[in-house]
Amino acid sequence: MLKSYSILIFTTILLSGCYTSSSNDKADFSSVDMKPAEVPLSSCGGEKFASLVGQDFPAFQDLDVANDTRYYGLNEVKAYDNPKRLNFVVSTESVVDAIAGKGAKVVKVFCG
Repeated sequence: MLKSYSILIFTTILLSGCYTSSSNDKADFSSVDMKPAEVPLSSCGGEKFASLVGQDFPAFQDLDVANDTRYYGLNEVKAYDNPKRLNFVVSTESVVDAIAGKGAKVVKVFCG
């Protein structure tokens, strides 16, 4: 029985040595680049639409684009999970504001 307790205590001490972080430590991710890699516009057909940057949002609502094309406002989280998807970013806070006619312009065309 004493042998079992000795092994348990030894194992606990041994494993506690593996934990070196204190509760006040915070991970520093400042050197990690979280921006996704740039995907060429040719991978989603975006080169045809690059000239729309700077134009009013309604100017391209009737364009023939793929069904999975996405539209984003400036402050909306953008998905970069599909390099073949065409994406437009407009100058308003959200796409809803752009559709409501709040003077949005196209600020970026990208694939992702």
